[in-house]
Amino acid sequence: MSAETIQAELRRKGVHVGLCFALYACFLLIGARAFRIILSVGMLSYILLELLRVRGYAGQLWASMAWSLSRPSERGGARDTRFPFLLSPLLLALGLGLASMLPHPYFFAAVLAMSIGDSLATLVGLAVPRGAYMSKHLSGTLAAGIAVGLLLLFFGAIAPSLYSLPLVMVALVALFIMLVDMLPLQAWDNIVLPLLIAASYFLVHAL
Repeated sequence: MSAETIQAELRRKGVHVGLCFALYACFLLIGARAFRIILSVGMLSYILLELLRVRGYAGQLWASMAWSLSRPSERGGARDTRFPFLLSPLLLALGLGLASMLPHPYFFAAVLAMSIGDSLATLVGLAVPRGAYMSKHLSGTLAAGIAVGLLLLFFGAIAPSLYSLPLVMVALVALFIMLVDMLPLQAWDNIVLPLLIAASYFLVHAL
């Protein structure tokens, strides 16, 4: 794997993680209802800017940012900034919005899964490419699941009133991260992960 590819992924994942935790901090500061309103406005603004960019009407700053944060596979072979609509940031915001409807510990679990988990799966797989399957690596998949599981246990121990989850739920979140990473979902993992966490929440509390 070339150094340029790794640097590009570091840049993408840095923005990805930063956005997740910035939105989570916003949720904590302003509350769930205001958070969802602001998130909805942000998503609509993003859609408008992306539609303008695809048609060649967006400003150079937005177009350059979209180019630098996209993968070659997302550009569809385009050689300028009018490549297809960049879906991944929109799905990330939508996934966080869905997850914010869950009780706070489960929302936080989704934030960790979608930020730290997703990023580690990619970056560890690139840095330590062991156990290749499809276009991914088992090393990254395992690192993501284990790291998020340990983080959930850590935060649950230091702030149980905010972050404590049943052990079975911690195990399920770690398993879901690994499962979703193994599937060829592309950016849709940002929707599938919170839906799986929501489903497991209702299942655990129904038993």
